[in-house]
Amino acid sequence: MQLLDACHENGNDVRLIGLVLAVQSNPGTTQADYARFLGIDLNTASRLINRAEKDGLIQRVASKSDRRAFALELTNEGRRLAGEGARAAKNIEARLQKDIGEQELVLFRGTAEVILRKLT
Repeated sequence: MQLLDACHENGNDVRLIGLVLAVQSNPGTTQADYARFLGIDLNTASRLINRAEKDGLIQRVASKSDRRAFALELTNEGRRLAGEGARAAKNIEARLQKDIGEQELVLFRGTAEVILRKLT
């Protein structure tokens, strides 16, 4: 609940947090790579990336490996938001682990990933 609350308080949605966390984990990756990673089509990824760029969370830079492509990097604000998202996710996971067994938690994560892919 904390992650969703944090997202909505700042006018962000979970997909935007997912993008920011993906960029944090894989700096310099291209837009097409993020679309594949997030399980969304390129047009949807482009809209999400445009929004993140407009919100000052990421910036497009020339790719070092492909001059025709753009890589994504976090801005200071993007790094701040990624930190908040990661902390909230860890807090949620810690709370879940208190009451849910490891096997149930693995099943939950898989189900949550399917739901998130269907929402995008």
